[in-house]
Amino acid sequence: MNRTGTSSTLRTALAAVLLGCAGAAAAQDPGSPGTAPEPFTVYGYVRVLSGAYGFPAPEGTLSGAALRVRLKADWEPAENLAFRLEADYGASFGGSSDPARLAGYGIPTYLGSVLEALGGPSSEAGDLYPYEDFHSTFSVDHAYSRVNFGSFDLAFGKMPIAWGTAYVFNPTARTAPAGGLDPASEETPGILALAPSLAPGPGLSIQAYLAFQDRGLRGASTLEEGRPENLPFGIKVQGVIGSFDLSASFLREVIWAETLAGTASFRRRAWAGLDFAGALGPFGVYGEAALGLPSSVLSGTGPEDLDPARDLEISAGFDGILPGLGVEVRGEYHYRGSGPTRPGDYDPSILLSGASSVLGRHYVFLHASRTLGDWWTLSFASLANAGDGSWILLPRISREAGGNLEIEAGAVLPFGPAGSEFDGRRDLSAYGLGTVDLTEPSVFAGLRMSF
Repeated sequence: MNRTGTSSTLRTALAAVLLGCAGAAAAQDPGSPGTAPEPFTVYGYVRVLSGAYGFPAPEGTLSGAALRVRLKADWEPAENLAFRLEADYGASFGGSSDPARLAGYGIPTYLGSVLEALGGPSSEAGDLYPYEDFHSTFSVDHAYSRVNFGSFDLAFGKMPIAWGTAYVFNPTARTAPAGGLDPASEETPGILALAPSLAPGPGLSIQAYLAFQDRGLRGASTLEEGRPENLPFGIKVQGVIGSFDLSASFLREVIWAETLAGTASFRRRAWAGLDFAGALGPFGVYGEAALGLPSSVLSGTGPEDLDPARDLEISAGFDGILPGLGVEVRGEYHYRGSGPTRPGDYDPSILLSGASSVLGRHYVFLHASRTLGDWWTLSFASLANAGDGSWILLPRISREAGGNLEIEAGAVLPFGPAGSEFDGRRDLSAYGLGTVDLTEPSVFAGLRMSF
């Protein structure tokens, strides 16, 4: 990101926050006649993580560190109006830097690498752009308003759209890159959209969105992204039956898909979805499913026929506290019909495009945590690829060191036979990259303060 551009964006965002503060203060000043109080709040968190990556390895262990600051602000200028702003600053170094790790694999991330791949001058990104900072980023991730007209709501701006009831995998959420088990990520990315909702009666609602960005949230801008067929949208009808929430949805997913072979295009797919959440005894249960429809529906670019085994995605699970033990547990199963059953058929490019966070077809997630005393929490999570026998273990321990300060330590430990997904080593020699390891083990420690 350009330093000058970053400074300008930072000044603009901070000016917006300061102006909001000044406006709120003026509204609450009893000396300002005829002005109603205007509620205003600012809060957020700062988190720093430091760790070691890629051990044991012949080339040695890498260290890394990352900082994240999330600033959130809410305004309510009138009883039926609300505005939310979330600004995000991040800095990463060494093994914690995604661009650095991709560049280490030989995957172009800077213009310098692209020029070299095209036969141009060989140069590091810092040599080509000495005034750019590739370590840090600043963005306004969420900035949207909400207007209420009784039973009708309208949200507009850059907002998170997180449909679905599952925990790890959300087949019906297709407006942002697929999420995974990233210990450093807590937020759903914002996307420019209009999102109306209607509550025609008790226990019944209709929600919809029209978005103006593809799912990958790519930085490049083209005229093609404004064509009507490349605009994502969705509509969902949700109701309550007893102790269960049920919903049915229809949506169009749009993603700019790039392959390691160098081809790229907009890909569109229509999906029909169902989801539920409720309770059975002491446990909560949830699930969601999305069925990819033939390409003839909404001029998509998927398969022309319909094969449920291939086109269906399902996530279902439970959560609760084991009686008498005080252990919080969660379990989830995920089926991705388009995922290959053989490791040799895995396509790592879907990870880079944001279309999926995993490569295979069958997954099982398990999680258990327990509070020890008044301050300590110990947890273990595991994600297993049931098709190739590989899995990831994520142990974590944290301590509340005061009302707003948390100390944490953990690890990401992949296991699996050679060639399996979480063994991580992929032979990309067909793309001129050789063998890369996409799931290196890591340990980390960090601090998180809320304010």
